[in-house]
Amino acid sequence: MNVIICCVISLCCMAAHYFFPLYGYTGGNYILAKPLVGGLICGVLLGDVKTGLEIGCAIQLTYLSYMTIGGAATVDQGFLAYPITAIAIMTKMDAGSAIALGTAVAIIAAYGNSLLRTVNLFANNRYQAAIAAGDKKKQNFYYFAVPLFALFIVRFVPAFIMMYLERRFPTCWRSCLKSCWPVCPSSAALCPPSEFLCS
Repeated sequence: MNVIICCVISLCCMAAHYFFPLYGYTGGNYILAKPLVGGLICGVLLGDVKTGLEIGCAIQLTYLSYMTIGGAATVDQGFLAYPITAIAIMTKMDAGSAIALGTAVAIIAAYGNSLLRTVNLFANNRYQAAIAAGDKKKQNFYYFAVPLFALFIVRFVPAFIMMYLERRFPTCWRSCLKSCWPVCPSSAALCPPSEFLCS
């Protein structure tokens, strides 16, 4: 896949999070993170709007009643909306296969939110100290730079790698989960059947 398109879609995945400063929850979490919106954007960027919307609609319907209660980690819709939809379009995957692959990725990606919250806790303590000291530069650094850098590492980088691998990603994903079997037997449940994977 074109590196520039990979970067744009990865940036959309990064922006599709409630920590990204895009009108708070409204711009990122409630609009960009929706698989239907992601399917449209990926379809336009990859030149196949019809397939993008078909996959986006299928994923959106699957997670229509998705809700996070308290601190429970469920699925990360941003990863479903962007890298998974882009991979499905490029590899000519059907919607069912995209949902099977995407669910496994989105469950694991949801744990990145715990890492982001930990980093933000560190940044928040430093931000409060900077407010007390009246240091405007440090306030901006801990309020914007540190959380955005963490968001870049947790969302942009994995999304970029997944899309850059493109056709090899489903097979690599399956091999990775199989190698985790001795450590975590439940990883087999996250491994889509071989008929869902592209050759």
